[in-house]
Amino acid sequence: MKDNVRPFPQTALLATAKPRPWIPAVAFLVAVLAIGTTGLLLFKQQALEMERTAYDGLTAVADLKVGQIVRWMGDQHKDAETISRDNLLVDEVERWFQQGAPEGVMAQKILARLDSFKQVNQYEGMVLLDGKARPRLRVGGRELDSHDTNFALQAMRENVVTRSDIHWSDEHKPEMDMVAPLAVSGTAGPHVIGAVYFH
Repeated sequence: MKDNVRPFPQTALLATAKPRPWIPAVAFLVAVLAIGTTGLLLFKQQALEMERTAYDGLTAVADLKVGQIVRWMGDQHKDAETISRDNLLVDEVERWFQQGAPEGVMAQKILARLDSFKQVNQYEGMVLLDGKARPRLRVGGRELDSHDTNFALQAMRENVVTRSDIHWSDEHKPEMDMVAPLAVSGTAGPHVIGAVYFH
């Protein structure tokens, strides 16, 4: 009985098949390529996502900064309008100019008001100018140059609070100057007697 046993055909195939040593190498290469391709695709997707996130973050920061600058410029303009419309200050300055702008109590009073305004609003300096844009009183800050004087004369001619462009100061910091014309009412309309230069 034992002699009649024949092997199954599958077993016969396995017994006659020759081993192929390159099959494991090909399988290994396919697996490496699949893992590498998947890794590369995931890396590119993550890189794009990180770039998008960084861009969104930078855009948000830029929007916040622009908003802060716009508010800051608006606050500076309001400060200059406040000085320009301060009738008590304008009347004091007019009387002082009419008296020849002497040193004394009135000059100290005007200087104290400017200094108080400067301190509260954190300006570097303020300069009171007469109708010809000549400096009469100064609280902090720097001396005005010819560009500053021309800028002030333009603001006084137009009788409008005027803002300069943002520029670099001598200390290499960005700054923006404002000129607030001081005008008194007259029979022919407002008459500019001087200005306050903020920086």
